[in-house]
Amino acid sequence: MRQEAEDRNGTLYDQNRERRKHVLRDYFAAHGTFPSLATLAALWGYASKSTAAREVGILAEQGFVISTDGPLRPGPAFGGDHAQAVDRAEAEWTALYGEPAAKVYVTVSRLLGLARTIEARIAASAEVVGLALGEFLILDALHRMGPPHECAPSELGRKFLITPAGIGKRVDRLVAAGLVERVRARADGRSLLVRLTDAGLTLVRTRMSADMAADHFTWIMRLGEQDLALFNRILEDAQTAIDAS
Repeated sequence: MRQEAEDRNGTLYDQNRERRKHVLRDYFAAHGTFPSLATLAALWGYASKSTAAREVGILAEQGFVISTDGPLRPGPAFGGDHAQAVDRAEAEWTALYGEPAAKVYVTVSRLLGLARTIEARIAASAEVVGLALGEFLILDALHRMGPPHECAPSELGRKFLITPAGIGKRVDRLVAAGLVERVRARADGRSLLVRLTDAGLTLVRTRMSADMAADHFTWIMRLGEQDLALFNRILEDAQTAIDAS
């Protein structure tokens, strides 16, 4: 309750919000995810989850977090001092587990931070046109199919970079927006396919062009051919080693 009273003090309000952001960044750097509302309330010194939920809503409006289409995710403004948060965590990991283990944790934390920052930027790009990230991924998957940009809904989950859960609802929203349509399969009139409409095709190409000019993609282009090939080989080897285990 004291924390809530302090927040009503205009002078301390912004300072407390920055403190809460630091708490969130440190937690995310250590755990790779956000805490529950109950844990957030405790970390922030609030007496109830509802107060924490209101604060999350404000942080979402500021672009610090994304609270739509599933679990809470980092927003475009989240990156901030992620590097400093990892540096602080490294000292703690070194004291607890020793230097070799700490270096592993640091590398994993930086990979997680980079991946989630890029995901947040792509999600923010989709939100410019009123789409959730999962909805944009469906448009991208259909676009990559090539003309006539259609496939069975089940294939969206099996063949492309989309989580199978919730595909039907996402397609429903895209149909309502006029970006995809359901059509009968030519070979089997009983089956329905999802097809990209002309409006959907235009939208996905426009947003992809915008992303390619944004910093969350241009840093990759600056790596150079050899460095990019090495970077991708390291990532592929890491994925193969983890999958094999």
